[in-house]
Amino acid sequence: MIENTPVLLTCPPGSISIAVDRLVRKGLVARRDEVCDRRVRRVELTAEGRTLITAGFREHAAAMEQAVSILSTRERLTLLRLLKKLGMLPYAETLMPRWKINR
Repeated sequence: MIENTPVLLTCPPGSISIAVDRLVRKGLVARRDEVCDRRVRRVELTAEGRTLITAGFREHAAAMEQAVSILSTRERLTLLRLLKKLGMLPYAETLMPRWKINR
């Protein structure tokens, strides 16, 4: 629900609604009614939005790989451990396969 999203993004709910409206107008997301709960509206990526996000993640991954390319395997493991400690586990987990590091 959009009411829950601002907590994660630290944005006021009104700002999120405006951002979603813009994304809908650009064709990047679509709002969907929740069948079981009429108070809920889901926001889903459209095919165009998914394409854009996929390209963006690919570029981001390449930039992150370049940024850490100077680190040794041991330093990368330390970085992963620190990211996990800071609560960035999902981000750290996405880096591991590209880094070819075994746990």
